[in-house]
Amino acid sequence: MTTYTAFTTLPDAARACAVSDALERMDPAPMGIGTFEIEDGSGRWEVGGYFTEPPDTAALALLSAATGAAEFVVSKVPD
Repeated sequence: MTTYTAFTTLPDAARACAVSDALERMDPAPMGIGTFEIEDGSGRWEVGGYFTEPPDTAALALLSAATGAAEFVVSKVPD
């Protein structure tokens, strides 16, 4: 099964939680979402979604623009 990932970084926990919540409502919805603080002392957070279908890149771009997130990096994970 082909999997797609979409990752972004954010400057704080509140925005990371908002992006995570918004990812849950996307269509196609991710099969899993990870939200965690990057452990480098920067205070930045990473949010990633794992999809079984290609994610909606336009929706991801709007989400990052609306929340101040970095541009999502979308990758296809080989089988």
